[in-house]
Amino acid sequence: MKKVIQRELENFYKSDFWRSFLDEIELKKGVRHAHLSVDSSVHPANLLYLTRAYFKKQNEPLRRSIWLTSEGPGFSNCYYIAPETRCHFEIMQRYNPEVIIEPMPPEEAIGGKNIDIWDDAYMADYYKKFEFRPFDEAAEKEVDDFFESSAWHRLLELMVYNVQRNKHGHLVVRMGVHPEEVAKRGLAALRKRGWVVDRAVDITFRGDVGGALTSENFEYKKITFLLQQPETVLEIEWEYDPSVIIEPRPYDVTRLLTIDNIQKDLGAVAYNRLTESELKEVVARL
Repeated sequence: MKKVIQRELENFYKSDFWRSFLDEIELKKGVRHAHLSVDSSVHPANLLYLTRAYFKKQNEPLRRSIWLTSEGPGFSNCYYIAPETRCHFEIMQRYNPEVIIEPMPPEEAIGGKNIDIWDDAYMADYYKKFEFRPFDEAAEKEVDDFFESSAWHRLLELMVYNVQRNKHGHLVVRMGVHPEEVAKRGLAALRKRGWVVDRAVDITFRGDVGGALTSENFEYKKITFLLQQPETVLEIEWEYDPSVIIEPRPYDVTRLLTIDNIQKDLGAVAYNRLTESELKEVVARL
């Protein structure tokens, strides 16, 4: 069985599906973020190992570590893979004991797609539905003040100073100015601290129901800051409100995911798992 698993993993990383996906997400094409959804019975840590090894073998450094996250037993994620020339992306994995690894059927994936891509053109079209407030001096000052607020520092407390425990979280705000302006001011505020920030991207993300978009499966909006030193991810989830510039919602950081959550989810499923020496045999054939 181990030989079969090795062969199928090798075939996946050599497949047209994988290679065409990588071609689609080149940064020079204006791509901001992407999701790749698969069905697999292989432990997500094995996919993390092979993905990291794949890019090393392709002489394409990763700009950050790959983290494992989860969304309940059987739903895992190789989170924020960031090759040098491509957008950061996620391998979203659903446990399926009937297969080793294959693309998830599109109709069963989030948003009805097993490859989901957010690029500049998509976001420009998406933003046409909003009438953002002018970003004048008053708006600029209020946004700068936001990045010194107690709500923002709460996100830093959880996702910078407790990153060994917490691997995901969103600060939710109401916002009436364009997210690209907030992203620029956020970058400046983080770099002023002396921190190294890879990039900031404003994108959407889907709900958690497979198939076509419905009232339960719609697009949320967020700004993501990818930090390299300290290595973490900071995310602002925003709700459009033209009556304000930017204002935190009166509740704590949401969608918080801890290491304990992740380990519990991964331990609840009987994944197939290869040893490191068995994984190295796969890498040697890539």
